[in-house]
Amino acid sequence: MSRFRDAVKNDIDNVFLNQDEFADVHSLDGERVKCAVSSDVTSEAGRNSRSYAYEGVFLNTLTVYVKAASLSRRPVEGELWEIDGELHFVHRVSEEEGMLVVTTEANAQ
Repeated sequence: MSRFRDAVKNDIDNVFLNQDEFADVHSLDGERVKCAVSSDVTSEAGRNSRSYAYEGVFLNTLTVYVKAASLSRRPVEGELWEIDGELHFVHRVSEEEGMLVVTTEANAQ
């Protein structure tokens, strides 16, 4: 393995998922794991998404960055996934250098 990939692998735990830096412990489908969660609640539902359009309803998009090995099961696009007790639709799942990047959507008011 290259020195760069070794450095990235070390950065997953020491930087990206360091609880003093970016990460917190969250419940992901019932498993408590260290991850970083980014939220965007700016898009009105229905304008450019496949969500139902109702006046005053906005699309809550969460992006979860979690070490792939931390989860017992990888989420699947299109399924419901529980994040901290709230259900979200899994929109996209990708893996980058041992990290899962999971983008989810849920309606919010």
